[in-house]
Amino acid sequence: SDLRRLDVSGCAIGAAELDAIRGLYKLQGLYLTQVAFSNGILARLNGHQNLKQLWLADAVLSDEELAALDDLPQLQMISIDRTEVTDKGLLALSRFPQLRDVFANESLVTPEGAQSFRKACPNSMTLSAPSY
Repeated sequence: SDLRRLDVSGCAIGAAELDAIRGLYKLQGLYLTQVAFSNGILARLNGHQNLKQLWLADAVLSDEELAALDDLPQLQMISIDRTEVTDKGLLALSRFPQLRDVFANESLVTPEGAQSFRKACPNSMTLSAPSY
């Protein structure tokens, strides 16, 4: 399939759906906003070689679920706006060498956590996070 962007926001997403998405080899942008993730299911996206943008805003998403993502070599942008992700989850994203833009507004990320992320991921150009 030549599909480059897919929006399944608000849909019920399980293992079978994520396995099918991982099979969309040319996919570069994936919208999974307003989706509930649990039991490490998000890890089923690991190994996708072309995914560059991942929108997880407004999702039911924990640090552990986010940390399960560890093999998206082209990931350049991620949105975790309005999620329960904390400093720990944000820091787990520093493992992605191509990551340039992170959006964590209205999350549980603290200014100290944002600063730690910037130190761990100096190539990141944009970090939109709380700055109180």
